[in-house]
Amino acid sequence: MTEREAFHAPIVFVVALDCEAKPLISHFNLSRCHDIHAYRVFCSGSHWLIVSGVGKAACANAVGFMAGLLHHTMLEFSVWINVGIAQHAELPLGTCCWVSRAEDRALKRALFPVSTVSLPCQAVPCITVDETWTVNHENDQADEQVLHDREASAFVFSASRVSTLEWIHAFKVVSDNRDNPPDKIKTSQVRKWITSVLEPVGILIDHLQRMREPLIAFRSREDGLFNRLVGLHPYSESRRHQLRRLCRRLVAFKKEQALDWKQLEMMADSRSAIALLEGLVESLPSGP
Repeated sequence: MTEREAFHAPIVFVVALDCEAKPLISHFNLSRCHDIHAYRVFCSGSHWLIVSGVGKAACANAVGFMAGLLHHTMLEFSVWINVGIAQHAELPLGTCCWVSRAEDRALKRALFPVSTVSLPCQAVPCITVDETWTVNHENDQADEQVLHDREASAFVFSASRVSTLEWIHAFKVVSDNRDNPPDKIKTSQVRKWITSVLEPVGILIDHLQRMREPLIAFRSREDGLFNRLVGLHPYSESRRHQLRRLCRRLVAFKKEQALDWKQLEMMADSRSAIALLEGLVESLPSGP
């Protein structure tokens, strides 16, 4: 993947708190984007981080903001990673977990992120709640086997509107449990715990980069062909869609080099150009 292609397929971290952000900012050498005032946003190349604030609404709004900010990129291949703290009744403090199910308790809905690589951390479901969950004798036993947080489900649902679940992941570290109440959490501890997420996050990103590399390369070739053709004649919106489909077929069969550009330039209008391209595409095998 070229540097230009990587830039157009961003990796976006969403965290609720500054203390969750600092280890990621340091590890990925991110710098503050001072021209962005609505949120604290940091970036370096294709890596971005936004501090959303606590809660589902804050997280969803931050994801929407980043999607708008990066609308010019290949958002369908964008990687979204939520990192933060969560509660668990039994797991030790600092335990790093990959969220295998993100459930919104109030809305009674859930999504299941997909991981195709082995990660050095536990896979644990997470229930997102509106207020801090309390471990007590009245808890449902099943609830005590899962994480509880304030953002994960909103993050996954919001990010799934601009990307696909295979590119969307959440990591949580246990910040409080039955023996350690949430009012005892210290920001210095959170920063230390979040560093344990860096290894699995790095493994996941490397894996996803390899997965999406051929997809991004294909899309870059398709975009290059489309943009060159669009520059030859004015195209209506409907004909742009036709042209996009034709470009996809030509690139899939590596036939863009077979185009007669002089002939295309001599076409009277976009309709004639599309007719010429359709003739070439019809000669291709059926398939992609």
